[in-house]
Amino acid sequence: MRKKVLLFLLSCLTVFPLFASDKISVQVRFTEDVKTEKGIISFTDALYYPLDKYQEMKEEDIQKDKQSRMDNFKKVIETPVVEVEITKEQLEEQKRQMEESKASLEAQIAEIDSKIKTK
Repeated sequence: MRKKVLLFLLSCLTVFPLFASDKISVQVRFTEDVKTEKGIISFTDALYYPLDKYQEMKEEDIQKDKQSRMDNFKKVIETPVVEVEITKEQLEEQKRQMEESKASLEAQIAEIDSKIKTK
């Protein structure tokens, strides 16, 4: 019985990829300690590869992709956020838009109030 089950499973593994190989992906998860200016940070990520590409890859290719992700993470952590100074004109435009919204909402409230009074 065990042999039959094993043979069935093996046949499924060889047949199913023929129908769905373009939909199968391989996930490579990893956690690395990344040394940054702010100290050592534990970085966890996952890489996804189509099955056919993954089967052709070498370990060095995967390590290169991992390193690229870690370098990008380190860059984001170490690069300060540049605060954009809002101009007076932009603030005035925001205020104008809010006042328009306020007027529209007040008109809607007045309309609802009149409907309430008629009920």
